Amino acid sequence: MAFATTILVPWCLRGILLSGYPVYPATTLGFPFGWKYHQDATRLYAALVRSWGRNPDAQIADTQGYLWFFGWWHRAIRNRSAIQVSLVISLASLAVTFVLRIRRKPVSRRRWLLILFPSLAGLVFWFLASPDPSFGKFAVWRNAGSMATWGIVSINGSVSQDRYVSTAVAGLLALMLWCLVSYGWKQAYVSMFAAKFMSPLPQASLTVRQTSSGLKVYLPLRGNQCWDAPLPCTPYPDETLRLRDKENMRWGFTSEGRPDILQQYQMIPDPVVP
Repeated sequence: MAFATTILVPWCLRGILLSGYPVYPATTLGFPFGWKYHQDATRLYAALVRSWGRNPDAQIADTQGYLWFFGWWHRAIRNRSAIQVSLVISLASLAVTFVLRIRRKPVSRRRWLLILFPSLAGLVFWFLASPDPSFGKFAVWRNAGSMATWGIVSINGSVSQDRYVSTAVAGLLALMLWCLVSYGWKQAYVSMFAAKFMSPLPQASLTVRQTSSGLKVYLPLRGNQCWDAPLPCTPYPDETLRLRDKENMRWGFTSEGRPDILQQYQMIPDPVVP
């Protein structure tokens, strides 16, 4: 608990300083500060992220209900690093434990099942919030690690000379080798040590747009990266953006929450957003 608090408290404080919300884009526990982001715009952002995780090429209206699941699964199951290997590890560990229980071997104590609750809760949260594989690698692999631990404990509690147990251990080792060989892990280290100097940052081509308050904002002409551009720079301009202190950028910005975008998506006051 102390370790988790050490991580979570600064992270929540950072969210409050940046947006006014401790767990942005969730609108719960928002603080009434001058820089607090518009509540409807925050809900819209959460809905956009959730919709993008379900189908990055679809509109929000097309990702409602559960019809999106089949297309999402078809794409997700092709992701080897995030889904395939972790799913195989989880299913293999579950199969080992199930076989040992069927054969009435002394399987792990029930208290080991407690390690599954945090990982399963993380999987549920990821799936409901935005089920893109890149967002859920931590939850998916934590679940695979928990399941593998359960399988190892089950094997450890069985008869060590049993040929079925030996086969299960060999299978887990084979999965580990598959992870190492199939990911091309050496190439990342080879490229890192081959670099002699730090690569210079790209120079973004910029244009200038003035908001309704007279604030000048830089926009990249291509892509959504500002790199080392002068401040303030953003690929997503907000016409209502203004400085909280007209004389000093240090005190941050505030806005009306991009009413043009809210009107475009016809944002309702209280949408259902996890």
